[in-house]
Amino acid sequence: MSDLSIVGLGGSYRVLADGRAQPGHYTSAGNAIAALPGVQRRLRPITRRACLCCGQPFNSFGPGNRLCRPCKEGVE
Repeated sequence: MSDLSIVGLGGSYRVLADGRAQPGHYTSAGNAIAALPGVQRRLRPITRRACLCCGQPFNSFGPGNRLCRPCKEGVE
């Protein structure tokens, strides 16, 4: 897991992961803190998995992502 920190730059705040700035400028430290879960999600490794519906391999972004896009879009 990456080491996340928040740094103030002038009138805005940035989230740093292992010392590297992540996308997004925030107007308050509170907004930057609120963005941390999203930054952590984006930094998670992508895993190739088989779709639970059709069996085709696809890039999974986490435990809640087990259907490929075509199968997910076809589910109503």
